[in-house]
Amino acid sequence: MRRADRRLWLRDLPGAAVARQSLVLRRWSFVLFGLASALLYAFIGTRYPLMRGLLVPRGTWATLVHVSWGALAAHIGVYALLSALYVLALRAAVRRPPPIPLIVAAWLLCALALLGAYPGGESHDVFDYTFRGRMLAELGASPLAITPEHFRRAPYYRYISWHGHVDTYGPLWEYASATVAALVRVALRAGGAWPGGHPGCPASARSCAALAAYVTGYRLLAI
Repeated sequence: MRRADRRLWLRDLPGAAVARQSLVLRRWSFVLFGLASALLYAFIGTRYPLMRGLLVPRGTWATLVHVSWGALAAHIGVYALLSALYVLALRAAVRRPPPIPLIVAAWLLCALALLGAYPGGESHDVFDYTFRGRMLAELGASPLAITPEHFRRAPYYRYISWHGHVDTYGPLWEYASATVAALVRVALRAGGAWPGGHPGCPASARSCAALAAYVTGYRLLAI
């Protein structure tokens, strides 16, 4: 039997058809797990929106919802579902590794779904990144040598956590951070949204919108 005929013969075997169906199901299962995860992340963004969270400096997700057993159940349920979907996606990927572009697409979709979420669930560090980036880009002060407490009257000081500490990430990060802060400032000025002269957030909606732009800029850097 010629090699080509042999391949056709093997392809037409019942077991081969089952194997092909299994391969398709595994690939689609990874896609479905990714889409379900993105939807849950989008739910987090709608339940804990960034702009509403900025109205309470250093607030948490608990401050954005009415404290109740239902809110607790929803929070735990989303975390549990995300964890389960992550494990299922890993199992599907181990059994049959999906194409790299598909993995990147799933990761990117989930990351973008969280852009509009308030970062009060686990950490407020993004506000420290924003403040220190603006220190270097706008105030000419190095976060490696000067602590934020020297700029208590600067916008968004109320949102940071590490007031009396210099930064520890090193100069490469500081230059990247200052670049993000400078680019966001340029974009806000170009769009007529720069809050110069306005009170700081949360007293001014314009200042809060600018802070949301800074947070988004740093999140895009992370992506």
